[in-house]
Amino acid sequence: MKKRLLACLLTVAMLVSFIPRPALAADAGDVTYRDYDENSQTWNETATRAAGTYTLVSSGDATWGDDGHDGWYVLNADTQFGSRISVTGDVHLILKDGCTLTAYLGINVADDNSLTVYAQSNGTGALVASGRSGYGPAGIGGSRGGAGGKITINGGKVTATSDTGAGIGGGSGGAGGNITINGGTVTVTSESGGAGIGGGHGGDGGTISITGGNVKATSNHSGAGMAAAVMVMVVTAVQSASLTERWRQPATTARASAAVMVVTAVQSALPAEM
Repeated sequence: MKKRLLACLLTVAMLVSFIPRPALAADAGDVTYRDYDENSQTWNETATRAAGTYTLVSSGDATWGDDGHDGWYVLNADTQFGSRISVTGDVHLILKDGCTLTAYLGINVADDNSLTVYAQSNGTGALVASGRSGYGPAGIGGSRGGAGGKITINGGKVTATSDTGAGIGGGSGGAGGNITINGGTVTVTSESGGAGIGGGHGGDGGTISITGGNVKATSNHSGAGMAAAVMVMVVTAVQSASLTERWRQPATTARASAAVMVVTAVQSALPAEM
């Protein structure tokens, strides 16, 4: 009887050992990235997030900001999300070189929350976010009717699209929030009435600040490429910004007259196409 029981237990143990189990995400060690100090307008090329002080991005976790580690996340492999990512509190995302995060339903950064995106030295990490869901959320920012929060891009290749929301900013009917671009290659599009960067269709523009990077903002129907109550574009002698803003139909008078552009220390960065 005992021998038969032992044989059964061994058989079960062997069968269990063949069952596929998901691999636990290993720590990626110390991670260096480029950080921008907005006060001194200087870059720290070797900012470091120590091992054990961040969460690796995983497609099984679409709620960011509740995993400890002070809201820090690292993308160290190509990762796709079929549901909309939700940002709570202050979240920091480091895009490791050569890795792409694809958010098929975009990233929700509502008012009173923030998302800061960093890249490594080569700047080849990528973030692709789409709000083209038919119900008007921003690619990165507010949900339908919701304002965007504070969104800062310090590097990487960032592409964000929406239908009636902004590419980056407010959802359809929502205000743009506070958007800062210090570096990276940023390509944003609203397909129907929202701003590429700023408010969603019918929403206030918010505040946009661009100090560097290569930015292309497009609205394909009755919206502005960029629309903001206050728009500040600072181009330093150290790093210039390349900016293209365009729309296929003229922006509304309210949006066009609301934008105020302040350019200091200009080097080579006026809008290339209007």
